Amino acid sequence: LRPDQLALRVMQADPANYIMENDLEQQDRQTDDKLLDVEMAIYHMLGVQEELLSLWRQCHNNWNFKGRSCRGERNWMRLTGQATTALGNAITNLCVHWRLCSKLGNDWKLFVLLGDDGALLTNRTLSNKEVKTHGKLLYNMIMKPNTHDNVGTFCCFNIYKLPTNRWTMGPDIARLRRRFEVTNGASEATLVNHHARCMSYCCMLGSISPIQQLIKERGYTVEPPMWYDWNSNARATEDKYHWLPGKSDTELCMLLDMMRQTNYMDHKLLHWVEATR
Repeated sequence: LRPDQLALRVMQADPANYIMENDLEQQDRQTDDKLLDVEMAIYHMLGVQEELLSLWRQCHNNWNFKGRSCRGERNWMRLTGQATTALGNAITNLCVHWRLCSKLGNDWKLFVLLGDDGALLTNRTLSNKEVKTHGKLLYNMIMKPNTHDNVGTFCCFNIYKLPTNRWTMGPDIARLRRRFEVTNGASEATLVNHHARCMSYCCMLGSISPIQQLIKERGYTVEPPMWYDWNSNARATEDKYHWLPGKSDTELCMLLDMMRQTNYMDHKLLHWVEATR
C-alpha cells in the first residue's frame, strides 16, 4: 500500500483509546520449526506447488556457519535472502499476535504490520510483562511492547489520535531525517541514486509547500499526494519525542538541506573484531 492508502485504512478503523507498538526483536534468528511449519501450511493452502514448498522448507534445515574460532551446523531460523523472507516474516508476526488479538476481543480495532514491525489499535491495554511472557513461552520470540494513548510509531510513520478518538498517519520527520543522513550502504552513493532517494522521500513527505518547491527546482516528475495534515502530524511528532513546539519544522529544514546537497562523505570506523591467529 502507498502511504495515502495506508493512512486511509487507519482512519477507517473504529475509535480506539490506545496504540500498542510491538516489534519482534531478532525475528529471523528466533523463528523455530513450529512457526516454519505453520508458514508452509499456509503456502500450501494458497496453492504453492508441493515440490517448491519442499525446497523452501529444506532451505531452513542443515545450514552451517563458520568463523575464525568456531563452526557448526543448525536447523530452523530464517536466513537472509530467502525467497520467503518478506511474506514469511509477516505470517510469523500474525501467528505470534493472534492470541493477543483474540484475548482483546472486541477491544481490538486494527493491527498493521510489516515484517517484524507491528502496531495494534485497542480500547484495552495489556501489561508489557504479559506480552513479553506470551512471546517467549509460546513462540520463542523476544517482544518489545510499548503502549501509548496519543501517538505511536510504525516503521517511518506516526500513528496518532485525532480529537474524534480515531487515528491517522503521517511521516515521522525525525526518523526520515536520520535515515537520509546516514545511508544503509546497500547501494552506491551516486548522483542517480541520490535523486532516486530524493523522489522517494518527496512522496513520503507529501505535497507540502517546501516539497513542491524542491520538485520544481530539480525538475522531478513525481506528483506526491497530500495524504496527511502537516500541522497535526508535527504536533504528534513533537509530543512523541518531547520536543519544543516548532522542532518538527527545524527537522524538515535540515532534511531539505541534505536533499538539495549532492555531496556524500565516507567515514571509517575502528571497532573490535575477533583476534587473528
